[in-house]
Amino acid sequence: MRGVIFFLLFLALGIPSWGAPLHEPGDRQAIEAVKLLQEWGLVEGYPDGSFRGERAMSRYEVAILIARALARLETEHAELATRSELAELHRLADAFRSELEALGVRVDNLEESVARLDKRVAELGKLEWEGTLFTRVLTQSFSNQGNPRSGFGPGSLDYQTLVGSSAGGNLRPHGPPGVLPVISLANGRPLTNGNSFTSAMLLNLTVTPSDDLRVLMRLFAYSAQGDSEVDAVWGVNPPYLANSFTGRAFVGPGLPVDGQSQGLGHFPFTRAGIDKVEVSYAPAQTTLTLGAFTPRLISTQVYMGQVNPQPGEPRVLESFGAHVTGDTGPFSWEAFGTRLPDGNPGVTAQYQSEALGASVRYEQDGWLAGLHFLRAANQKPSDAGLTGGQVSTFVQGGPGEFYTDWVNPPGFFVSQLGNPQSPQVAGAGSVTDVRPINGLSGSDALSSRATFGPQGISMGGLNLSWEDESWSVFGDYDYSYYRPSRGAAYGVSGSLFRLGVNYRFDEGRWDLGLDYRHTDPTYDPFILTYPGTAAGLRIFRVYHRLPDFDQFWHMWSLHNTNEFPHNRKGIWARVGWQYDPDGKLTVRYSHQTQVRTSLQDVRVPASGLGFLTPQLNVLGHSPGFFDVVFRELSPLSFDALLNPLENPSGSVNSLFAQIDHKFTGTPWLVEGLYDRYSFQRASGLTPAFGGSQNRVDLVADHLRLAVGHAFSDSVLLKLGYEQGSIRGHYDPFGVYNPYAIATGSTTFRNWDTVQRIPLAELSWQVSDGVKAGAELRWYDNVDQVSASVFSGPPGRLGATAHPFSWSGYQIGTTLEVSF
Repeated sequence: MRGVIFFLLFLALGIPSWGAPLHEPGDRQAIEAVKLLQEWGLVEGYPDGSFRGERAMSRYEVAILIARALARLETEHAELATRSELAELHRLADAFRSELEALGVRVDNLEESVARLDKRVAELGKLEWEGTLFTRVLTQSFSNQGNPRSGFGPGSLDYQTLVGSSAGGNLRPHGPPGVLPVISLANGRPLTNGNSFTSAMLLNLTVTPSDDLRVLMRLFAYSAQGDSEVDAVWGVNPPYLANSFTGRAFVGPGLPVDGQSQGLGHFPFTRAGIDKVEVSYAPAQTTLTLGAFTPRLISTQVYMGQVNPQPGEPRVLESFGAHVTGDTGPFSWEAFGTRLPDGNPGVTAQYQSEALGASVRYEQDGWLAGLHFLRAANQKPSDAGLTGGQVSTFVQGGPGEFYTDWVNPPGFFVSQLGNPQSPQVAGAGSVTDVRPINGLSGSDALSSRATFGPQGISMGGLNLSWEDESWSVFGDYDYSYYRPSRGAAYGVSGSLFRLGVNYRFDEGRWDLGLDYRHTDPTYDPFILTYPGTAAGLRIFRVYHRLPDFDQFWHMWSLHNTNEFPHNRKGIWARVGWQYDPDGKLTVRYSHQTQVRTSLQDVRVPASGLGFLTPQLNVLGHSPGFFDVVFRELSPLSFDALLNPLENPSGSVNSLFAQIDHKFTGTPWLVEGLYDRYSFQRASGLTPAFGGSQNRVDLVADHLRLAVGHAFSDSVLLKLGYEQGSIRGHYDPFGVYNPYAIATGSTTFRNWDTVQRIPLAELSWQVSDGVKAGAELRWYDNVDQVSASVFSGPPGRLGATAHPFSWSGYQIGTTLEVSF
């Protein structure tokens, strides 16, 4: 139609008259039409610049100008049209129907165009809104089923009161008790007694001032009226500013900044505000977001965001700050600045953990290339100096538990840099910290009180891939440079890379993939910890995420450690088979080994470098080394000069299988999932030389089976069974060394727990926009380690820790309303 209109416009501007007679003086419609079109600036004259106003226009020329008006309004997106103008166009099109049809312009098409314009003008400037309300009610209760106490005497643990409490959910399995905490072995979340009632409402308000501009504002309201820990872990996922794991700042370990606490420290907790403002400009395909956002292009090997402490989706929480992204032809890009949720940003000084990121991507003809950059640091809000000493005992874990076993390497010891009272080496609180890790003032000995920071890291990466209908080939390379103390000269670099291929065939029903991955132990060692729900209260402590052990639950990394664990190299294979339109099988397997063994690279005997340098034996890793599972070798595994007696390497094998099948033509479906990780590190030493501590022989797995029956198109019931287990030998801090020495064994099981979880889930699509659900889980946790296996010195108070068994239930209901 547009071609017809432009042809007619050419004729109108290039030919002085038509064969039809000029309009008669009494043709009021044509006169009014010409006058109106003149006011709109649509009667512009002839190519020679004259208007020739000595003659009247024909009805055909008026009809052409009407078509021209419609074309202009269409081209300019109706920005100049008002409702009254559109009404006039309706009237004129109808009055000149015969002339327009004689020209081959169908009035019906014009009417459709006018109708579209009418709708568009009606939408311009209109405020549209949509929202969602989530509500979750949950109750859970757990009680002890094993020994009433761990051992005997005042130093023993009261299992009767421990189960279901915060302390029970925070037991350190590597600590003196030597038993697993009260957690779900299906997902690693703590299980505490209490009731939860949480709700969140998100309201999206959209204003479209023009076709080029769109503004979205998301408002939120969140309420938590139950137990703060149960609310935080098992309730509705809160928006960023109301989330106790993201929306709060700290002055010290667990202490909120005055006036800035966002956590669930009081009862009940209610918060409302603006989640984000998003402005999109269509001609440049650019969007600016202030508030909560999800990075669009940056590689997760460089920045992924905080893993969600709650089970279910989303797996990764949103970031918060400023984000801008755009598309230009084959190129797309983004840049952002975000606050990093960090619960431990200052021992003696207030820090904020922040990051700046950018990414650009090229995508055309099957090729994709991306460049990525991130800078993260612990920042001081004020202009004061970067006080040394940032990460405290919470990261180190406790006496004898060094989760980052970092020590000063030669050249950075106290006596090499000045006397202990020097402001440059005074330890935590020093303004000019020239050492990578602050030990205790006056000493280089290991201590759980050792602190470091403020940290800084720069990361960059490149990814390149090509694909067609069947094949894809891809590669990644990423690099990081980390400084554990920004005021120090020390820094460490590391890299990550991946090479892989993927093949799809049989019309996409088969999907095969194989790749090789390599992540240095010094790639992205930036330390970030989860905030707590209240001052001094930590929900997650120093046990591993399950079942892959990719990180400790109280910590998180900048990059995706689930796909790229620290200090691992090896192959990853995957098979996907869509064997039926309603059935799919997925299998993944990986074999990984350590890039670098866990042998300490700093081994300095007392006075080995000269008088009082250092004062005591130093045994540990230079700052930046990170291996979550295969901890440093036992101090018993070295001779008097700290030469190692062995240097074993660890390996990890993983297997994941999932099947989902719906029986066509029936109301039945089945689901199955199995996830298994096996960690192995051999040792040829006897227990007296640390063989029990060095040896790792541990298996963690998770099984889920469910059968579903659809009673109607809207009601689905699932009955299932889950099982999680952890079994084997794992004692990274030598808690069980006395038992190993007493028995002469390094193969005994000190971890052997099975958790059986029968479950029922009901989902009901009540109506359009209304969903309801209910679930019931029973946890039966059985500790199968013999009571004769003890932790700690023989005969000490509370030495016997096993068995530690418990059980309980979890009942929850959900409601989701979209409007």
